[in-house]
Amino acid sequence: MRAWIDRSSSDPLYVQVRRFVERGLRTGRFPPQRRLPSSRELAQALGVSRNTINAAYLELVALGLLVSRPRSGLYPAGASRRDPDERWPGGGLSGGRAGAARDGAAHGGAAYDGAAHGGADHGGTGHGGSVRPGTGRGDVVRPASAPDWADHVIAVDDPWPERPTIEPDYTDFPYPFLPGQVELRSFPARTWLRASTQAFDGPHRAFSLRDSVARDDPLLVDEICSTILPAKGIAATPDEVLVTNGSQQALSLLAATLLDPGRTVAVENPGYVDAARIFRRAGARLLPCPVDAHGVVIDDVADVDVAYVTPSHHHPTNVTLSPARRERLLAQAVARDFVVVEDDFDSEVRYRGSPTPAIKARDVDGRVVYLGTFSKFLAPGLRLGFLVADAALVRELRDRRYHQTKHPSGHLQRTLGLFVASGDYHRQLMRHRLDLRRKWETLGAALDAHVPWPVGEHPTGGLSYWLTGPEGFDGTVAARLARRHGVLVSPGAAYHLTPDPPRTSLRVGFNAIPQARIVPGVVRLAEAIGEATA
Repeated sequence: MRAWIDRSSSDPLYVQVRRFVERGLRTGRFPPQRRLPSSRELAQALGVSRNTINAAYLELVALGLLVSRPRSGLYPAGASRRDPDERWPGGGLSGGRAGAARDGAAHGGAAYDGAAHGGADHGGTGHGGSVRPGTGRGDVVRPASAPDWADHVIAVDDPWPERPTIEPDYTDFPYPFLPGQVELRSFPARTWLRASTQAFDGPHRAFSLRDSVARDDPLLVDEICSTILPAKGIAATPDEVLVTNGSQQALSLLAATLLDPGRTVAVENPGYVDAARIFRRAGARLLPCPVDAHGVVIDDVADVDVAYVTPSHHHPTNVTLSPARRERLLAQAVARDFVVVEDDFDSEVRYRGSPTPAIKARDVDGRVVYLGTFSKFLAPGLRLGFLVADAALVRELRDRRYHQTKHPSGHLQRTLGLFVASGDYHRQLMRHRLDLRRKWETLGAALDAHVPWPVGEHPTGGLSYWLTGPEGFDGTVAARLARRHGVLVSPGAAYHLTPDPPRTSLRVGFNAIPQARIVPGVVRLAEAIGEATA
């Protein structure tokens, strides 16, 4: 059993023990009616201390996966079940976080399901039914009067069934090549905690704790106007700024305010599919526009009401919209009276050349709405972003936000305002840029060395590489095979908005993966690519 514990791993031993037991509950190693090994027995078997075993057992009891029977011991809380989706069943992950672990179990591959994360098996029935005595916790008797939710829920048609890889449990995989997640160790926990504590002190406490109705934190807004935006060439006043729960809320507010079934949105193709989903659910018609080496191309004769673009580093290919295209887009917007939504999610990261000023910096008419986020350089879990727009539009958006969520967390806003004002944000940004640059270089060299076709020119910035293989290569199959090896990448087809999309691309990010794992991860990715093309 000692092969299940990896002392070189960054994960605490008790976490590895907990995952070992969780997997055992699934696979039948620990049958439902049999007592689990005592802390002494399991400690000897795994080669760890009894305190480590006890800590793991306590967490499993708290999660509801184990129950304690007086004078008897610990038992599984319900019937065990086999994991239907083995993440990487073939062994041999010698370069991963728990290299010697069989089946990747020490990576937590089977530790996360509904039971461990508060699903229907965790502490309840999920819909108010009752549990039949003597059966497993998931065997629920539904009352005869229970509603049929299919008759009540408004169905939403989604024409894009394939989705990019956004794995919330990405740290369970040894090689998470994901641009939208972060490497956990990069978060500035000490300085953030200091700002968070300060946000409860003295004059800051009221801003953290009060119901601000529809207002934003004035300190954070001031820092956005005086510190964040000038670096992007944007001048704005506080009444032109709205703080949001990330860019996703900003897009939802804009869709509800600017779109209806009679209006058209120009969107990049390939592009950010979640934005397209939001616009489509508002009833708008989508006009997919092609992207070439100079960025998106919006037809001069197209009749659109809103144009949504990611000009700094196109999502997902990383192409930068050229200065000429930017000027043309602004001229089109003025001539045809449409609104430009500029989603600037990672312009701070550039490895060659100088950053291109935001389109909003050239906007003299107030028809560009600029979206910014703190997710890529702090943490997406903070859910904090902002938008900059004409004051009249911001007033309308603020009113709609109030009736949805009132305002983002006052404490998080004040913490972030203090964090930026102290200079810690920009120090973190500088450290993160250097770290990302090293990863960008390492990944580029590894892809050039191991991918069986020319990778082409490396991106000048951003958080990912866009790989396009030869005719016949299927990126969707390669991504699925790579996952079995503990490698997370996104299939390129998931970013296309038109039927029968090309399937020859992969998106390989480097924001979340530790630098030391990039090369072995690319080796395994190349093996999956080879399997997909065999």
